[in-house]
Amino acid sequence: MLDGKATVTPGPNAEPSDVTVRCAAPTIAAIVGRALTIEAALSDGKFDVSGDPAAVAALLELIERMLAR
Repeated sequence: MLDGKATVTPGPNAEPSDVTVRCAAPTIAAIVGRALTIEAALSDGKFDVSGDPAAVAALLELIERMLAR
């Protein structure tokens, strides 16, 4: 995230990422549609996030804030 903005790049990245998220499109759709929580997706292994702990926490917080709207 730079200035509160995240960039999304599918596939391998030439430079190391602060955060890497791996999940299938149906999982993202279920999270956005509020049929599945991030916590449930993480515990079920459907949503994998790794990287710098502070960046991971910031991304998950951002997603939660956006879903709360």
